[in-house]
Amino acid sequence: PCKNCLVPPLIIQPVVENAFKHGILNSTSGGKVSVELGAKGEVTTINIKDNGVGISSDKLKEILNGRKGCVGLTNVNNRLINAFGSEYKLDISSREGSATKMRG
Repeated sequence: PCKNCLVPPLIIQPVVENAFKHGILNSTSGGKVSVELGAKGEVTTINIKDNGVGISSDKLKEILNGRKGCVGLTNVNNRLINAFGSEYKLDISSREGSATKMRG
């Protein structure tokens, strides 16, 4: 268990909001969002998953490159990099029509 996990402000909320707004609400069958917090040694781990509509590879590139219109996830990614270094950037895996998983 993580007794002294530190999570910078506005890291979890924008990602969960994005999962609902862009993943679950666009799905005709509803869906599920899960949030898991833990620790690996001294490193806090955050995993957020949804089983919504997924993200296209083009949109993933836009998000990770900070393109206009991708403010929430881009800000989360930049906050993680600025606080902990580029090795702790937001890691997003998804395919259009499939689940999305984000790790930070």
